[in-house]
Amino acid sequence: MKPGQWGWRKRIFVEPSGISEYNFTTAGEFAQFCQFYINSYPEALTKYHSVREFAYPKAENVAEVFRNRPGTIVQYNNNRLLGVVEGVDGLKTGYIDESGYHIALTAKRGDTRLIAIVLGAPVSGGIEIRNEEGRKLLTWAFANFKTIIPQIPQPEAARIWKGKTGYVNIKPAGVPEFTAAADRASPLYCRTELIDPLVAPLAAGSPAGSLIFYDDAGDLYRVPLVTSEEIIAGNFFIRIIDSIRLFFGWK
Repeated sequence: MKPGQWGWRKRIFVEPSGISEYNFTTAGEFAQFCQFYINSYPEALTKYHSVREFAYPKAENVAEVFRNRPGTIVQYNNNRLLGVVEGVDGLKTGYIDESGYHIALTAKRGDTRLIAIVLGAPVSGGIEIRNEEGRKLLTWAFANFKTIIPQIPQPEAARIWKGKTGYVNIKPAGVPEFTAAADRASPLYCRTELIDPLVAPLAAGSPAGSLIFYDDAGDLYRVPLVTSEEIIAGNFFIRIIDSIRLFFGWK
């Protein structure tokens, strides 16, 4: 396709409901959106997305005169994989004529939560197709990937130059959990790589290096390290002495 045609457009939203055919996204982008949503509102999976059915209005929600016959309607969850595929507890189904049937799935088994996206199942048999493709994706993903929750060692204080103090405490700044192939991370090792040299002045939270988790096959995941406190510049003599030592490599 040429630039400007639909195939080149992505992440264009003209309204929030998802009904318009002029909304555009990719499976990868929608998976990132789902990840952000789940991390931001984890309680929504239990309160809304894994609920099998919803009845409304209830008798207590209508005027007293109608409470004997509130006209309650039961809406069933269109995610047919709830209770069918192990661990599925969300997330969203969709359909419009222009693009067919879609489903955004999430499932958790043990410590591992995965997301699977199926877009564009055809109108004919689309519900069955999106369900089957979603089931296949989750089955394959759980068989081939796992979540690692490593123990984070307390990093030693890092040498700092030209500062009022000679060392600064450092701490991890990122989430230590990560996803790895099922045959990796056993055994799992960790090493520290620091920025060298670290030169004052430094604000609290300044980059200081990385914690790197690895196995016998190579690196797997990096967690940023940052300074725990502000380090102000040392006096004139400290700065001169440290500048000379750094210049000649006398560390």
